[in-house]
Amino acid sequence: MPTIAQYGPLDRQKVDIYPARGRTDGPSPVLVFIYGGGWTDGKRSLYRFLGNAYAAKGYTVAIPDYRLHPEARFPDFVDDAALAVKWVLDHIGDYGGDAQRLHLMGHSAGAHTGALLCLDRGHLAAVDLTPDRIKSFTGIAGPYSFNPLEFESTRPLFEHLEDINVARPIKHAHGDGPPMLLLHSRPDKTVPVHNSEHLHTAITKAGGRARRITYPLVGHVAIILSIATPARLFAPVFRDSLAFMHATDTGSVHENSADDPVFA
Repeated sequence: MPTIAQYGPLDRQKVDIYPARGRTDGPSPVLVFIYGGGWTDGKRSLYRFLGNAYAAKGYTVAIPDYRLHPEARFPDFVDDAALAVKWVLDHIGDYGGDAQRLHLMGHSAGAHTGALLCLDRGHLAAVDLTPDRIKSFTGIAGPYSFNPLEFESTRPLFEHLEDINVARPIKHAHGDGPPMLLLHSRPDKTVPVHNSEHLHTAITKAGGRARRITYPLVGHVAIILSIATPARLFAPVFRDSLAFMHATDTGSVHENSADDPVFA
C-alpha cells in the first residue's frame, strides 16, 4: 500500500507515494505520474498497478490527485500538478527519492497537463520552479494539439479563456524543454495519433529533444493498462518508458526519432 501525503490544503490535493523497492545504491530516481480522465474523472487509487510496477524497477513513484470539473476549470488542474511536483521535489528525499532525478509522465488529459508543465514556464514559475527540474517527460496518448473549444465535452472547462492557445501544448512548443518520449496508439479513436505526431514535429523543428513511438495493437485506455504485467505483451510501454528515463539519467538519451514499434 502506498503512503498518502497532502501536497496542498484541499481535499483533492493528496498524493500516493510508492517507495522504490530492491535498491541498495542510494537515493532512487523519481517518477511523478498524472492520470487522465478528461479533467472530469479519475482518482489516484486506480493506478496502484502503475505505482507498484515502477517502484519494483527502482523508482520512487508519486501519483497525485487534482481538482476536477465542475469544481475546477483550466488552469486549476495544471496548477495542482505544478504544486504536486513542487511538494515532491521538496519532500521526496524523506521517502528515499532523489529530487535531482525527477521524471514526469502523464496519460491522456494528464499528458496534456504534463506537457504544459514542461513547455509553458508560467505554471511551474508560480511555485518557484523551472522546467529544468524535470529530467524527462513521457506523454502517453496526450491531446497536445486539439482545440478543446471544438468539443462539447471539453468546452465548459476552457470557454472562459480569452485565448484558447494558452491551453494548447502545441502552441508552447520550443526547443528548451525536458527530453520527451511521446507514446501513442495508432488506432486511438479518443485522442487521435496526430496529436503526438504534431508535437514531436514542433519540438524537433525547434531544436528540442523528442522521440515518438506508435503502437498498432492497443487503444486509448489499453495503452496505459499495458504497463500492468498481464498486458505488457500488447505494447511495450513499460519497457520503452524505462529505457527512456534511464537514458536521460545517464546522459545517453536517443537522438530525435519517430520509431516503428518494436516488440520484445
